[in-house]
Amino acid sequence: MKDDEEKSPEDKKAEVDQAMTEWDEARDQEEEAADEDDPEKPNLEEMMNKQKENIQAQIEADQGFLAEFAEALREKGVPVIDDISTDTSADFVFVKLNDKIKSHFQMRPDLLERQQAQKLTLKELPTYETRSYIYKQSKFGLNCPICPTSAIKTKNYAVLYRERIYYLSDPEEQ
Repeated sequence: MKDDEEKSPEDKKAEVDQAMTEWDEARDQEEEAADEDDPEKPNLEEMMNKQKENIQAQIEADQGFLAEFAEALREKGVPVIDDISTDTSADFVFVKLNDKIKSHFQMRPDLLERQQAQKLTLKELPTYETRSYIYKQSKFGLNCPICPTSAIKTKNYAVLYRERIYYLSDPEEQ
């Protein structure tokens, strides 16, 4: 008993910590030994190989679908961009994609966009300007959007495009 009374609190704490560490290590060894004999123990390598095979199969299925989808789009005349290398930074890929689709958005070559623009006659124009709550003047106002600095302001050549009315200065622009 004198030994315990003569020890400082730090020494007692160190002994307790050492005993706890030894007990933890012994318990861990016992659990490992019990796990080795467990027939239901999951095998990490088998699980990783199975997941790898699943991911590879999914990648192959996705690539097959994308190839078929791209071919179907090409048959319908839709431009498909599939020659961009993506092993660089995301910013560079973004710039390359924008460069590839820029002309498509600027020139609107597809027929769907062309069909949305409708010529308006002078007889139809008041209906769209005053009686409709859906259709509004474009941000160009009476100015021609093709040449906004033109001084010619006329309603003779109006075009309706996506709920906006554009006033062109020349009939050839329609």
